[in-house]
Amino acid sequence: MKIPLLIFTLLLPSNVYPWSTHSLITDISLSGIKGKLSSAKHRESYPPFEDNTINSNYAILYGHRSLSPDELLDNDLNEKRPGGVEVPNEFVSIFNLLAVYSSEPEWGMDKDVDTGFISGFMGGSQGMRHMYYPALSIHFPLILIPMGKAPERTEHYTNLAIRAFRKGNQYWGWRYAAWALHYLQDLGQPYHTRQTYYKFIVLSSPVKGTTRVTKNYHIGFERFTSFLLIKELNRQLPPTLLNSLLGCNSLKVEGSIEDFAKGLAKISNQMSGDAFTVSIDLFPDKMKEPRKAWVSKSEAEGIIQSENFENYLEVASKVLCTTGNITRKYVSWIQKQFEQIHGYMD
Repeated sequence: MKIPLLIFTLLLPSNVYPWSTHSLITDISLSGIKGKLSSAKHRESYPPFEDNTINSNYAILYGHRSLSPDELLDNDLNEKRPGGVEVPNEFVSIFNLLAVYSSEPEWGMDKDVDTGFISGFMGGSQGMRHMYYPALSIHFPLILIPMGKAPERTEHYTNLAIRAFRKGNQYWGWRYAAWALHYLQDLGQPYHTRQTYYKFIVLSSPVKGTTRVTKNYHIGFERFTSFLLIKELNRQLPPTLLNSLLGCNSLKVEGSIEDFAKGLAKISNQMSGDAFTVSIDLFPDKMKEPRKAWVSKSEAEGIIQSENFENYLEVASKVLCTTGNITRKYVSWIQKQFEQIHGYMD
């Protein structure tokens, strides 16, 4: 029974949900270097290059707008496409541009594009593009062989960013960089770098049921962590996670961006066991049932008062330390590419 059960579990499609919310994480992570980012000249409203890798029905919002406080501190913790677009001025805040558009890959551009055999095991096109299971990790159907395109998508938009800079299109160079940043941030989240966990197995429904339970905990981890960040921003909790997001600087961008992304995924994958364990220990038992289940606000408040809450903070701090670090490292790296092309930051 054990071997067939393992096989059925490995057949599970993965699940993809935004690292809620990318705009929030980007805003906080870059707050310390905001003054160094200055502004970008806005010359063309339309993308300078045709990108046939995205959904052909996706309508790109042309222009730029500031992220409102309500959108940044979104209590629903959903990745929302900003409503309304302002016609950009001659200069656009790079900080604002990165914060707003680091969420854009969640707005539909990756849906229904990669529809091959492998995508069926990664939650479809969206999941395949926002996840990456490193080599030598256990996942199905390509056991021990890498699965997922998040590193590739990071490299793709980094290349477009540099091409746009060389063409003199500063606005779109930074907007492409914001898209690349999104995939990197996904790779800092353990639920995006490991397919499932043995404690999520539902014996009575090893495929569909286990998939549902994995989704429950995936969503729960991301939304509860964002819930805590918002409470810390509002000074309702000590700034434990904020300090982690802001104060870690250990990773280096070496080699290609794709290789850097793959290395990040390995680090994230190594944290997955702890992330899964604290999720199971602290989230309500309803999450273990093979049906949709969320952590309600009242339940979240109860978790904060529980004796094991410090364990969650410890694990989430490590994850956010990595996420904040790679956000700053990537933006600093792409800024150097920009300066090498233009010789200065406007």
